Amino acid sequence: MNDSSKQVNRMLPFTRPSIDEETIDAVAEVLRSGWLASGPKVAQLEAELSSYFGGRPVRTQTSATAGLEMALLACGIGKGDEVITPALSFVATANVIVRVGARPVFVDVGLDSRNIDLDQVAAAITPRTRAILPVHFAGLPVDMERLYAIAGRHRLRVIEDAAHAIGSAWRGRRIGSFGDLVVFSFHPNKNITTIEGGAISGGSPEELRAIELHRWHGQVKSGPDGFDTLLAGGKYNLSDVAAAVGLGQLKRLEEFNARRRALVARYFELWAADPPLRLPERGDAGHSWHVFTPLLPLAQLRISRREFIESMKERGIGVGVHYPAIHLFSAYRALGYREGQFPNAERIGRETVTLPLFPAMELHEVERVVQAVNAIVRGAQRMNPQVSVVIPAFNEEEGLPLLFERLYPALDALGRSYEVVFVDDGSSDASVAELREQFQRRPDVTRVVLLARNAGQHLAILAAFAQARGTYMITLDADLQNPPEEIARLIEAMDAGADYVGTIRKSRQDVLWRRAASRLMNRVRERTTSIRITDQGCMLRGYHRSVVDAVNHCTEMSTYVPALAFTFARHPVEIEVAHAERTVGQSKYSLYRLIRLNFDLMTGFSVAPLQFFSMAGGVIALISLILVVYLAIRRLIVGPEAEGVFTLFGVAFFLIGVALIGLGVVGEYVGRIYEQVRQRPRYLVAAVLEQGDPGATERLAQAGAVQLPAPLTPAVRVRGASE
Repeated sequence: MNDSSKQVNRMLPFTRPSIDEETIDAVAEVLRSGWLASGPKVAQLEAELSSYFGGRPVRTQTSATAGLEMALLACGIGKGDEVITPALSFVATANVIVRVGARPVFVDVGLDSRNIDLDQVAAAITPRTRAILPVHFAGLPVDMERLYAIAGRHRLRVIEDAAHAIGSAWRGRRIGSFGDLVVFSFHPNKNITTIEGGAISGGSPEELRAIELHRWHGQVKSGPDGFDTLLAGGKYNLSDVAAAVGLGQLKRLEEFNARRRALVARYFELWAADPPLRLPERGDAGHSWHVFTPLLPLAQLRISRREFIESMKERGIGVGVHYPAIHLFSAYRALGYREGQFPNAERIGRETVTLPLFPAMELHEVERVVQAVNAIVRGAQRMNPQVSVVIPAFNEEEGLPLLFERLYPALDALGRSYEVVFVDDGSSDASVAELREQFQRRPDVTRVVLLARNAGQHLAILAAFAQARGTYMITLDADLQNPPEEIARLIEAMDAGADYVGTIRKSRQDVLWRRAASRLMNRVRERTTSIRITDQGCMLRGYHRSVVDAVNHCTEMSTYVPALAFTFARHPVEIEVAHAERTVGQSKYSLYRLIRLNFDLMTGFSVAPLQFFSMAGGVIALISLILVVYLAIRRLIVGPEAEGVFTLFGVAFFLIGVALIGLGVVGEYVGRIYEQVRQRPRYLVAAVLEQGDPGATERLAQAGAVQLPAPLTPAVRVRGASE
């Protein structure tokens, strides 16, 4: 045996079909029979599958893709219709919807189950919705009771994509033995195979006839020489050769699935404590475990998924990817889908890896996989700092050198691991160049996020939160009005148990009218929203990781970070901190911005303004009615008088003013809804400068993703455009 053969034998693929000698002999028998296309073996396979599914009718096809498309056509779904389906699956799940002329309406999935989010399904139903197309991902059944309850309430068809789920069961009932139309796959990587093939379980006599017509050119026969074509069907009939393989596989299905469950149980046993990956939902005995797909903790690693897969391959272990999020493919972006709409599907698409799982696999090979994964992941983990200091900068070239001079000594004096995450918010001055130079001076603790355009201070902070890795997050303005030396006091408060630390500036030199306006606005805002922020102009604040994670999951277009964090905090506190006047640059705060900020806060976190104007409208309407009655009675008693016209004009102008104010408040809410529905990216990251990946700079420059002011040092990681 040569070296290449030895290498093949050592390689552990992520999947492999098990074909026994009896099945091979059965295939040879079919080949010798001379009947290779659809014939007695196909009829036998359909009969045995029907028996397996409790007597339900079964029709086979060349693939599950063909089965899904024919099922949709049999249900009469076509142009102008909508079909709700998960954003995470193999792309064929959505392609078949498009191919019949309907529109796929994506919804998100559970992060661990990977199954369709039924709450979102209910919310996505419109008058155009004709069907739900769920996926039993990896063989874990969807909640069938809820699924069919939703479908029943709205009179929708259900076409189950059970490509992964042959042998799965929901509360003791096999998937395919009940429900609407259920489609299975017999691809070589599935739990059983016909080499290529699929099957549909269920359907009325009319639907079965439609499936048969679409499967074979739309033709019907009458006698030995009579043919008619009733519709423009395709050709999706299974061959007897494939059916012979399927018959041999079906006999061993329960054996195969039992082995898969045992292998998965070993994975869970070995990773029972402190797993290096996020494991999928385990389910119960009804899970058939087509694939085992944990998530890589990429945010905590110095390597990419591709590098992980390559490292596993070097150890002789194959790894797959199931699957990228469908809505991010070009064909579906063209339908209007974009990043950020389905965060779980997108995260799974970025982080998922498919580890080896197939019936012929041995338990010691599971141990081999686990050892390899542990070594790679734990060896590539970043040492997350205890403290992340987030500093947005917009046209701060004059003040940045002074900030650098004081910031790093103050952080070094903490005696804790830290990182500084600067965010350039689309500066037009030399701020980017200064940040780059500082990164080169302290690359060990400095990261720089470059936004493609100005997004505003709070969205810039959110961009940094998405990159920061610390347990404690400190936000700080770049203007040195809050001394960096005060950071230690915020950390002390969080050590004492606070998960949000607001600050109040001591010795402020504000003029009287500004202090009075601030107190008045604070009082109104607190009564309206129950959010307590005494000094909203001070950006020196502390946030625990748990609060930041909650903030990162929010998708509001307009977000005042301290207020949003306050709503998630369980132990918020406020402390006094030192304050200094700005020595360089110009203040970006004004009375208008203060008023605007409070208006955003009230309309962003409460509907009280709308309620107030509703009540005020009722009161004014009542007063107006009383006034009209009074004027009518006066006219009868006293007679008409010219002066009354001016009174009516005054009342009318007052009511118009109130109406305009109310309209403005309603417009604010409508505008927020409009921004949210558009779902445009809140900010655009041009690049992230950080240590690692020495070849990234050159690749990024070739792609033209970002223009940097000057060459970077070889040890820099530059990551390209993203939301």
